[in-house]
Amino acid sequence: MHKGSGLLIFSLAAVVLPANGQAQKPTSKTYVLKAARMFDGKSNALATPGLVVVTDGKITAVGAKAAVPAGAEVIDLGDATLLPGFIDAHTHLTMMYSDDWKQNTLDGLQKTIAEQALDASANARVTLMAGFTTVRDVGSRDYLDVGLRNAIYGADIIKVCATGGVLSLTDDVDTPQLTQEELNAIVDEAHALRRKTAAHAHGNEGAKRAILAGIDSIEHGSFMQDETLDLMKQRGTYLVPTLIAGDSLREKIDKGLYLPPAIIAKTRAALAARSQMFQHAVAKGVKIGFGTDAAVYPHGRNAEQFHLMVDLGMKPIDALRSAALPDAELLGLQDKLGTLESGKLADIVAVPGDPVENIRQTEKVFFVMKEGVIHRNDRGAPQR
Repeated sequence: MHKGSGLLIFSLAAVVLPANGQAQKPTSKTYVLKAARMFDGKSNALATPGLVVVTDGKITAVGAKAAVPAGAEVIDLGDATLLPGFIDAHTHLTMMYSDDWKQNTLDGLQKTIAEQALDASANARVTLMAGFTTVRDVGSRDYLDVGLRNAIYGADIIKVCATGGVLSLTDDVDTPQLTQEELNAIVDEAHALRRKTAAHAHGNEGAKRAILAGIDSIEHGSFMQDETLDLMKQRGTYLVPTLIAGDSLREKIDKGLYLPPAIIAKTRAALAARSQMFQHAVAKGVKIGFGTDAAVYPHGRNAEQFHLMVDLGMKPIDALRSAALPDAELLGLQDKLGTLESGKLADIVAVPGDPVENIRQTEKVFFVMKEGVIHRNDRGAPQR
């Protein structure tokens, strides 16, 4: 929903601390994670039981037949599901959510850059604790995103605004803002530098131009028509639908909270179109990534988007997959992230029960490992 210049990918670990205030340091020790079931990030079903061996921050073995190394620290999470650390391809970590639009606007003018940077690190922490170990930030100001990236780890992308926005005050939400020639040049230059590209696009015409230019992903896509979705399918363009952002704005409107009249009108128009667009994209087999527009809703609630995707007809296993391998491919990190496979970074989360049976279990993450470091474990002590 936001427009901006944030162009960074974050691997959430270094600036965040677990609840006890002390992050565990990576060691050469080996962990064996056990649970009743496991999702590897790419398959069409869960595996039972779940077992992942981790050494020096990387996955070294997976599956029930994996050998348990002598001296390993075994962590049995019981009736739970192990999954790859969730990825969110559309966030605004350096922006703050507020129910009070006017106060939030004033805070943006009055808070120093240093204070905003501290707020952003808190947003990174709550996001990690919710199970999102990697995010892409697609809108910031004052180089806050660059500072946060440098304090953690990251890779640049190029984002363009191909259409107007919902939360902007001086443009229509569905009108194109760049010509075909401009988009062609932007994408060509970005790809020449081996950078991924993303287009903020609600409107159909602007989205179509971006797809024809070779954009890697369309963010939002509210008003896209079937012919544009067909073009996405043909070209392998990703859709990042940000469903929770629209629902958050609808909640504000329903509660009578203040939003400028122009934003209310654009929100209602986008909401009226986006559900059918998403359903058609699913039916057509368009590549769909997981991205939420964090900051339009409170940071840390990212996982609520899983159930919104399922509510609109996506299979639960496909919703889980969207925040795993497809997002890793979209970010160009599929060789490091997105699946529970030997050689990948040990970014692993656990949720209670079976998220395929109840997708809202994704909102109850209780275990978070980032590159072999345990940042959260709400279930007892490890076995020796």
